[in-house]
Amino acid sequence: MNSDSFQHELLIADTGPLLALARVEMLPVLAVLFQRVFLPDVVLEECLAKPDRQDAERIRQAVNSGILTVTATLRARPQLSDLDRGEQAAIELAIQKHGCLLLDERRGRRAAKALHLKVIGALGVLLLAKSSGKIPAVSPLLHRLQASGYFLDDSLAAEGLSLAGELDSPS
Repeated sequence: MNSDSFQHELLIADTGPLLALARVEMLPVLAVLFQRVFLPDVVLEECLAKPDRQDAERIRQAVNSGILTVTATLRARPQLSDLDRGEQAAIELAIQKHGCLLLDERRGRRAAKALHLKVIGALGVLLLAKSSGKIPAVSPLLHRLQASGYFLDDSLAAEGLSLAGELDSPS
């Protein structure tokens, strides 16, 4: 995964992976990996739904410091109606801004790819951060994410660790 291919990209964030990256204190790296990071106001509302949580506070700080840019929610096209409001809004904004979409949820990713959008997930961001030298390893962050309750399929986690060159070889 080449970080240069993303550095000139706008990133449009959905709730789940944004919360995940906040949990492992990786929001600042988004500003290094991407030209600019946008989130629809409905995504911000979802992120701040539990304001006393540390991930919500980190997102609030990232907005206040300019790492994340909040924008108005756009009306979603009818074919996205089976997705939640945050996913709909993020996909619409990615279409409008011709940006890459930060999205982890399977149905949302499928809908985004059907619309020919470039999609990256929280794990993809961690892989980009490692490949660009911003973090030394993916494994500790991935383990923290899973320990925090963030769902990541075991096979996807193993694939990510393999791509990062961190998969333990059997003894």
